[in-house]
Amino acid sequence: MRDGVTGLISAMVFATTMATVACADYSGGSGTAGAGGSGTGGAKSSGGAATGGSSGCPNGTACGGDLTGTWTVSSSCVTVTGSVDLTPLGISCTVGTIKGSFQVTGTWTATSDGTTSTYADNTHTSGTAQLELPAECHNVSGTTTTCVDLARGISNLGYTGTCSDNSTTGGCTCPLTAAQDGWMGTVSPNASTGADYTIASNVITVTDGRNHTAPYQYCVATNTLTVTPQSTKYGTAAGTIVLQK
Repeated sequence: MRDGVTGLISAMVFATTMATVACADYSGGSGTAGAGGSGTGGAKSSGGAATGGSSGCPNGTACGGDLTGTWTVSSSCVTVTGSVDLTPLGISCTVGTIKGSFQVTGTWTATSDGTTSTYADNTHTSGTAQLELPAECHNVSGTTTTCVDLARGISNLGYTGTCSDNSTTGGCTCPLTAAQDGWMGTVSPNASTGADYTIASNVITVTDGRNHTAPYQYCVATNTLTVTPQSTKYGTAAGTIVLQK
């Protein structure tokens, strides 16, 4: 009987998750831009707080500039911390906490004809993070579920990983791994390797060609492009990615 209930719960979580992720919007508040192209699960854990990444990545300077051309990543230091929207998991709780650090490699190309601006993102973002789910996340549609079952939806946040019981908080601790192509330094299930972009107030906002976006503060100085991923509802971003032309 217990196995039957567990299976039913897993199916509920999975079905609800898949219905929700299609509507998840990755756009962040400060990074929304309007003008186009003018800028030329298992063992118990006793830990409480998320400890996945470092906070020692300084942000770059915003100065704008001509983005067009192909840029190659020469260095990167990116972190994500703070609150993360759990809506894509399709469970009763809506907010968790995350801490992680990422590295970026590859190239990024921007083209613009003065009317339409497009990008080709051939970067790869890798790294680790730790997600903490509060105790109320165990309640799914009035039924108690396990951390192992809750982990089934982790891919809908753009990561792979597992979740285990946190004996201190009563919730779940989820070590995550990021391995993403596109949307450099911004982990998202909606990440794209190419579509349109817009520029406003020294922020470039890339799209997935639909209704999902990722904003970056940027600065071009001679042959160097520095970008800082902007905070979104999936975490507070910090750090820089440096690219050379």
